[in-house]
Amino acid sequence: MGIISDLENFRELILNGKKAAFSKTILIPEKEAREILERIIQDFPVEFEEASEIIRKRADLIRQAEIEAESIKLNADERAKIIKEATEKAQEIVNQANFEASRIMEEAKTESKNMVCQTNDFVRKILEQAKTSITKSQAILEESIEGTKNANL
Repeated sequence: MGIISDLENFRELILNGKKAAFSKTILIPEKEAREILERIIQDFPVEFEEASEIIRKRADLIRQAEIEAESIKLNADERAKIIKEATEKAQEIVNQANFEASRIMEEAKTESKNMVCQTNDFVRKILEQAKTSITKSQAILEESIEGTKNANL
């Protein structure tokens, strides 16, 4: 049966017992009451041990769950730390790349300006040489024209 059903039977025995005249005392069959109490006493250690075992297993499960939770938390903390470090390193690399890109752009601008100046100087020299050649050619042509005028006279 079980302690609970025995206790329910004992309660029914009391509730169904006869009241003594002019008293609040209830009369119950002694033999039946003793049998129920004996069963409760015999069953109590077994059920108490079973309940204790269930409580112990529950405590073990809770302890194991707490250990696993702590392990998971440590792993999550470690992963978070690794992610944070990787993010910081990535930002550092991006910043360095941006700095290098800016430096290269500035160098390219400066080099480009220098090349433009050199090109302008080169073109100016060529134009000056061309002008000098044209001036010389013009002088020669004028001399030739003068010479042909003098020859026709």
